[in-house]
Amino acid sequence: MPPLSIKKQLLFWLIAPLFLLSLISAGISYWLALQLSNEIYDELLVNTADSVVARIDYINGKQVIDFPESAEAMFRHLDKDKFYYKIYNQECKFVSGDEFLPCLPALVGQVHFADIKVMGESVRMVSLFAPRPGSPDRPLIVAVAETCNARANMAHKILFTIIALQTMIILGGAIALWIGVSKGLAPLHKIRTALARRSPTDLSPVRIERAPPEVTPMIDAINSLLSELKIYFASQSRFVSDAAHQLRTPLAGLKTFVDLGAQQVEDERSRKIFEQLNLGVMRMTQMVNRLLTLAAAEAAPERGKSEERVDLNVLAEDVVQSVWASWRLKSKTRVTCKTDAGVALVNGSEGSLRDLIENLVHNAILYTPDGGDVLVSVRKNSSIELVVEDNGLGIPAPEREKVFDRFYRLDTATNRTGSGLGLAIVKEIAEKHAASISLEEGATGKGSKFTVRFKVAELAESRSA
Repeated sequence: MPPLSIKKQLLFWLIAPLFLLSLISAGISYWLALQLSNEIYDELLVNTADSVVARIDYINGKQVIDFPESAEAMFRHLDKDKFYYKIYNQECKFVSGDEFLPCLPALVGQVHFADIKVMGESVRMVSLFAPRPGSPDRPLIVAVAETCNARANMAHKILFTIIALQTMIILGGAIALWIGVSKGLAPLHKIRTALARRSPTDLSPVRIERAPPEVTPMIDAINSLLSELKIYFASQSRFVSDAAHQLRTPLAGLKTFVDLGAQQVEDERSRKIFEQLNLGVMRMTQMVNRLLTLAAAEAAPERGKSEERVDLNVLAEDVVQSVWASWRLKSKTRVTCKTDAGVALVNGSEGSLRDLIENLVHNAILYTPDGGDVLVSVRKNSSIELVVEDNGLGIPAPEREKVFDRFYRLDTATNRTGSGLGLAIVKEIAEKHAASISLEEGATGKGSKFTVRFKVAELAESRSA
């Protein structure tokens, strides 16, 4: 099970106690409200009993009870409850009222409450003394009872009100907590966004305005790591560049001596040995030059926002002409260029972009048999696309991602002098220029098609302007 996010954990540990406290508060409030409701209705029940006592009169020593149905109706609560009463003496001898009611004990000056069942209904009952004039030692007892419908109705209203209020409090608190937690975690979101938008080679410090004290140590730790990585990568780049530079001079001297040796030998076997030596020196020289180009591409700053404008139409045509001139004697592959009307301006370094096009064209020639075709084209849509397409051997789908790795070479190359760094250089330069690169099969179903997409630097103007 994946771990919960910090936001979800904070919301859980804040809302769960709030919900529990709200339930406890609702229960206590409901209990207190019921107690108050029972006290109110019990007081009304005692008043009703007193009213019944007031209707007991004695005429010529005889007991008279004036309690008509109209008077009984006055004691009902909105016709929701049934009303009962019973008058009896201390020996539980029935005098008047509802004889089925039980006899409750009573004490002088006190009232006695009881909860009973009458015909299957819950009934609240109270009993008290009714002094008899002339016979204080023989008082009557008046018991009054009523069903609990009004009490239950009030309890339900109280419960509904409490639940509604607690629900509003919980929802309001949850919304407030959600907003508060989101605001509190906003600096972390800013850090994530700032890092996600960066290219892999952007190691500049992270800048977050008005970062809270809790987040500042993390930002400092990230910036410290980025600074150490920047120093490390710079040292690695310098090492590769310095090593390549140091190798160029002895390689040039070695090639000179190999050429001189080849001129002085006469037998065929020695000549073939010198040819292999010459081929090895050429491959090593090419490798050193590519390493220098790669080191320069890695060390170059981001070009996505450069003020320098480069016309890919002009640059592509110039590169194709120079490459075609240098490869014409080595390969019979035809290299042509096709550009759109107008200019195709992109932000970037002209030297780096020239290296990108040259490496793509060299790679296409390397994997295209003699007599094949390589087409370099520039297209303008929502972006500017540089397309290098050949009808050669192609690249199998499983290996299309690997060809951008350093020193990775396909076994199908028609020329074994490649270094395995050309496409790695292309990828590095493309990333520096905030461009994307894709590889797919050629339009005719043969060969390979490399497409590099650049952001448009500005609206294209007519080439003739």
